[in-house]
Amino acid sequence: MAGSTLARAMGLALVTAAAGWPAGNTAAQVPATVFGGAGVGADEMAYLGATVPVGGSGFALRGIVSTSQYKYRSAATRITSDQVQGEVSALYQRAGPNGYFDLGVGARYTDTDLSPNDPGNRSQGDEWDVVLSMSGQTAPGPWRAAGFASYAVDSEDYYVRAELTRAVRPSVRLGLEAVLDGDPNYDRRRAGVLLGVSTSPRWEAHIAVGASDSKARDGAYASIGFRRSF
Repeated sequence: MAGSTLARAMGLALVTAAAGWPAGNTAAQVPATVFGGAGVGADEMAYLGATVPVGGSGFALRGIVSTSQYKYRSAATRITSDQVQGEVSALYQRAGPNGYFDLGVGARYTDTDLSPNDPGNRSQGDEWDVVLSMSGQTAPGPWRAAGFASYAVDSEDYYVRAELTRAVRPSVRLGLEAVLDGDPNYDRRRAGVLLGVSTSPRWEAHIAVGASDSKARDGAYASIGFRRSF
């Protein structure tokens, strides 16, 4: 428990630092954005979401639906966990010429199915939770640092992702990503190389490949994602 708490704290600090949010940035209108992605490897996941501005003063609503499957060990038994989640958060964002930083609070619904049943895992079944999040991005010159972190208060589920990329062409970026996620029953660490392609300032897609380490199984992973602003 102490280790996962430390990982969350370090991850949140990492995202804050990666955002590079300078003093003096102001509340900004958040553009409407659709985003999504999927990943395969030792574990599998897919997600789709949207952010919609509200009021024109830096406030927005974000909705995300996702599904995932991962495996962990309980005593000598390997457990398969299938999850479906739906989340709605209110965001407040501040932005400047080179980036942005936002904070969010919302509600998350999770339906977890364990096979075989694990009496020691209290997350099985339906659950509502309060979720806290923050994200940020800064792009001084050809370099760009970005990150996202979320934490569910009751289930202690955490997710932290940070990336550092450099533009090698006007429409192509190369770099690295690192991901930490888990809960009291499971944890996973991933690190990989990232290729981003952008055909316009409002559209970007990325592909990442790398290595994954978890309590149940290590191995390679691959993921794809996209973001489209309006």
